[in-house]
Amino acid sequence: MVGSPESSVPRPWTVDARLSTLISRLSTVDCRLSTALLAAGLRLANGPLTVDDAYITLRYARNLADGAGFAYNPGQPVLGTTTPLWTLLLAALYRTTAIDLPLLALGLNAAFDAATAWLLYVLARRLGAGRGAALAASLLFASAPMSVAYAAGGMEASLFVLLLCLAALAATSGRTAVAAGLAGAATLARPEGLLAGVLLLADQARRERRLPLLGLAAFLAPLLPWLVFATLTFGSPLPQSMAAKAGAYQVSPLANALALALQPGLPGLSLFLLAAQPLPGPALAVLAAVVAACLGLFATRLVLAAPSAGRATLPLALFPVAYVVAYAAVGLRGVRMFHWYLVPLVPGYCVLLALAARRLGSARLLGGRAWLAYAALALWWLPGYGLLGAQPLLPSGFSIERERLYTRVAVDYGQRWDSQTVVAAPEIGALGFHSRARILDTVGLVSPEAARFPVVPELLASDNAVSPALLQQAQPDYLVSLDQFVRRSLLPDPWFQQAYRLVEARPARVWESERLLIYRRDPQAPN
Repeated sequence: MVGSPESSVPRPWTVDARLSTLISRLSTVDCRLSTALLAAGLRLANGPLTVDDAYITLRYARNLADGAGFAYNPGQPVLGTTTPLWTLLLAALYRTTAIDLPLLALGLNAAFDAATAWLLYVLARRLGAGRGAALAASLLFASAPMSVAYAAGGMEASLFVLLLCLAALAATSGRTAVAAGLAGAATLARPEGLLAGVLLLADQARRERRLPLLGLAAFLAPLLPWLVFATLTFGSPLPQSMAAKAGAYQVSPLANALALALQPGLPGLSLFLLAAQPLPGPALAVLAAVVAACLGLFATRLVLAAPSAGRATLPLALFPVAYVVAYAAVGLRGVRMFHWYLVPLVPGYCVLLALAARRLGSARLLGGRAWLAYAALALWWLPGYGLLGAQPLLPSGFSIERERLYTRVAVDYGQRWDSQTVVAAPEIGALGFHSRARILDTVGLVSPEAARFPVVPELLASDNAVSPALLQQAQPDYLVSLDQFVRRSLLPDPWFQQAYRLVEARPARVWESERLLIYRRDPQAPN
């Protein structure tokens, strides 16, 4: 009878269903929180392991916070960083907290990656993954060796990845303008954010059959103030470092494509394994290529099988594809891709690997025992770490010995170098951050005058060299360089041998080098 007391009493099965739903939701939150804490813990456990390029941004942030302006060398406004948003964030927090910048960068990156691990579970679920696969994707990202290394390394990749994941979350919620605005912010963290913005706006234009003015305005909103400031301050919004790296480093045209092709097939997605693996390099490369090809075929099938409704999320799902194509293309022009450029691909690969494991677990081969597939994935992931070495929570082969060498030189010579001392170096990060000297960057990242003195191939002993003509023109007080960068350029040069005296040679088993050389200009030598 409607309205009778009996009808108002919840039935036992309803109570049980509600309790089951509540427990399920709490367990889901608990899993996401656990992966977020794991992500933060793995990054914080290593302490700051700041890499050389990150130190460049940190010096910009310190100068900005100290009132010396947005400049690497005070009084010389040159845009030598590709991550203005990360620089401004670090400068603001350093100014208000006075926390050591490498430690501040580590703490922020740990928080960013923890948030990304949480969001990746949500995104994977929205893309159709089950709870097991979504949790696996989140756990893979939380423990990804490349992400752990460069979060501890102080790079901007963690901020960039978080902004991309937030943009993807907004896009899957139908908030296209918010997604475009986040893509614009991501472009200030890494220039590759432009790819995400273009994909979002193009897809919106396709679906609405008109120019997405609101989305375009949202994308430009965070960018325009910086573009105006950079143009007025530096003469161009394009970082000097982009042109300098493209011209200074001599690499094989197919190097980028090879790295991009092998990464998804390597344990832990870590390219460091190619130089520090128990298997011979060629054997590991062949194995990685096979695994990467299988993942590529699986990803293609997923995209083709996606329902029309699911394809509304394709713009950001296609971001990794656009990213890979872009870097493979610039590699044909000799533009070098560094290890940390691969970190933004890690979240997409983690979702793909988790989905592949779920599909494999449901196959007849494993009899529906999905846990076997996930266990195999975990075993495949672990070799990316140096578990049995001195750095068990870092990628196998990852090292900051070079940065430590430069840091010791900067500290040891700190009393001799002041703000008027000009120190030339082809690697300026740790050396410049830990000293107050004025740095002449022989690559040209922060010293535009270096662009006038390109290095001819005959002077190269590795992928870079110091130009004798640049030093003769600039006459720096000191030169600090690994011997591989001066072996064929400066050491045989008669003028350099007459004008500079070797002060110290420190052992440096780094890459193709045996020594770190420190030269001082002879004040009695003729110009």
